Amino acid sequence: MKRLMISLIVFSAMLNTAESQETNLASVLQPGEALQYKVRWKFLRLGTLYFTTRPDEQDSTKYFLSLTIVSNPSLPIIDIEEYNTSTIDYGSIYPLDYTGEWRNGKFVTKIRMEYEMDSRRARYSEHDGNTKSIIKETILTDIAPFVNGPTLFLFTRVHSDQVGNLDVPTLIGGDLKQTRLYFTPVVEHVDVDASALPIRCRKYFGKANWQGGTSAGLSGEFTGWISDDNAAVVVQAEMKVLLGSITLELEKYHRPGWTPPSGENLAKK
Repeated sequence: MKRLMISLIVFSAMLNTAESQETNLASVLQPGEALQYKVRWKFLRLGTLYFTTRPDEQDSTKYFLSLTIVSNPSLPIIDIEEYNTSTIDYGSIYPLDYTGEWRNGKFVTKIRMEYEMDSRRARYSEHDGNTKSIIKETILTDIAPFVNGPTLFLFTRVHSDQVGNLDVPTLIGGDLKQTRLYFTPVVEHVDVDASALPIRCRKYFGKANWQGGTSAGLSGEFTGWISDDNAAVVVQAEMKVLLGSITLELEKYHRPGWTPPSGENLAKK
């Protein structure tokens, strides 16, 4: 069940041209946005996921993305805390660096990634948080920008109004893998705790052609729903794993001026 809990953060991603990213990013990325999701397996709540954004006060071209997972304290068989932070370049949304600290019981893993756009080089390292010993260190050379960590979450939102298949370079465990995304023209209403009315959403599918992303990891097919408006908020996601399907459901949000779209009153783009 611990493996189920921590696989949710890598459920989707995609990237496109810098021009397309800049066009959509301005409406999706809002300073101080805070999204809270409950994570459940069938009717059992496994924990809570938090996604937040904030601008770099020292450099207006950069943003900090944070994704935190905390297990349900009422379930003694699960004891997980995960903290993931990425710095992105506002112009292209590519991660410039990533820091992760994952605690699963007494085991702690610390991860660091840095990417140099000019030299197209990425440095990746994993350390045991208790013994300080090196788990993995690698340098990837001559690689184009990729997605990983919290940027997976944002990239999907930014491009969710497109339709079609995309293969996404994804850095997992220090290796470049591929994630296949298919954004459909299907629009559905999804009922979640965050809204009194069902939220109108765009539906997409994906397949992770890898396993990893956190201390266990997602692998295989997944499905997601994103609000059908310029805010493109992730409303719900489902991932198939060993024991069934994990559901990620929006239960609270802080996004000034945003009203979730519903019914026929939706203001079209």
